[in-house]
Amino acid sequence: VLFFASCSKSGDTGPAGPAGPAGPAGPAGAAGAAGAAGAAGAPGTANVIYSNWIDTTTWFYDSPAPGDTTYFADITAPKLTADILNRGEIKVYANFGTVADPFIVPLPYNGGSFYVDVFFTLNTISLVSSDGLVGIPFRYILIPGGTPARAAKAVDWNNYSAVQKYLGLTD
Repeated sequence: VLFFASCSKSGDTGPAGPAGPAGPAGPAGAAGAAGAAGAAGAPGTANVIYSNWIDTTTWFYDSPAPGDTTYFADITAPKLTADILNRGEIKVYANFGTVADPFIVPLPYNGGSFYVDVFFTLNTISLVSSDGLVGIPFRYILIPGGTPARAAKAVDWNNYSAVQKYLGLTD
């Protein structure tokens, strides 16, 4: 009697038992068969526009002051649009070597007393140099803008406090 009186079906839940064995694998291809491979696409350059190497054979000479020699040349760039000027990137390179042994330099270039500078306007890349560079090939690359990196905001880049605040810099 004592034994039956102390047994009950209500009481605390015991600890969880061990995990059971893994079930059988489903049929192969249950998620659907793989589709046929598509045709290969044409190689691309993400809308980048680039020129061939251009030999600027016409340099205009100007001497605005005694001892100051300046040469000018223009490269026609028909795809240099207002959109690229305002939102894209423009790179210009000079090859001071040869085709077989190139020595390619990004512009602007300043080698002390020798310099080549570059300016951009609609459809035109203007070169300014301390020397007439007849026979030196140049190439340009136009990179149209896509999605802005961050919202345009007026920042006085000459005011360190404003730059620090804009970029979240801490000293």
